Amino acid sequence: MVTLPLDLEDLMAQAPAEAEPEIASDAALGHVHLKVSDVPRAAAFYREALGLQEQAQMPSAAFLSAGGYHHHIGLNSWQSSGASAPRDDAPGLRAVEFELGDADALATLERRLAAVPEGGGSTRREPGRLHVSDPDGHRLAFTARDGRAGS
Repeated sequence: MVTLPLDLEDLMAQAPAEAEPEIASDAALGHVHLKVSDVPRAAAFYREALGLQEQAQMPSAAFLSAGGYHHHIGLNSWQSSGASAPRDDAPGLRAVEFELGDADALATLERRLAAVPEGGGSTRREPGRLHVSDPDGHRLAFTARDGRAGS
């Protein structure tokens, strides 16, 4: 990975004239970075409960993925070490949605979460969808690409 300075003038020139109140519901992102209070604890949840593979870890950040990609999830404590979850009305992400290959993958994830002691957060199931909160309160939703509910 490389760290380069951000060209703020160019970034602002590309911004729309009017601010968007939220990201488009059909937007697809390659990865997302989440602020966490404890990187090792958060990384353990994403590894053990969700089955992602750790690609890199440092004291203040971890990067995890599925299938060997450089990272789908970045976890960092750069501004949040030891902090509690933000209030529900604070600006930020409301949920991150993951699309799994099929209903069997969704059912496998549900079994995996049930098997992890102190999985870290809450889990709620509805037809074709699994809602999970991680240890820092980030809301995650998992759906099956094929639209089936799974077993």
